[in-house]
Amino acid sequence: MGKQVVYKGTIRGSVTGESKIKMTSTIRNPLFKGTCFAMKLEEKIGIVGIPDEILVYFAEFGYFRIGDKVIVQGQIVKEDLKNWGRPYYILEADHYYNESLQIGD
Repeated sequence: MGKQVVYKGTIRGSVTGESKIKMTSTIRNPLFKGTCFAMKLEEKIGIVGIPDEILVYFAEFGYFRIGDKVIVQGQIVKEDLKNWGRPYYILEADHYYNESLQIGD
């Protein structure tokens, strides 16, 4: 089935897993890939099957601590795990605002 966008818009939540910077390395220099963190959704978005907690991927640098309140604009993508026959969801963020730290884009 491949990737399927199931929601596009603004979502509020609180960080449940601190941000991790994703990089890939080459022999001469590392390549920045983005920031990931886990977020508990504060509101129901009306899509059946989306968990209360979701992994957020932001293609730029960001810093998020456990407990931070955030607003994220982007899309939730559903993709099937081939080996388990189950879907997984990831929130691909275009923009964010960390209300706790008062930073964002």
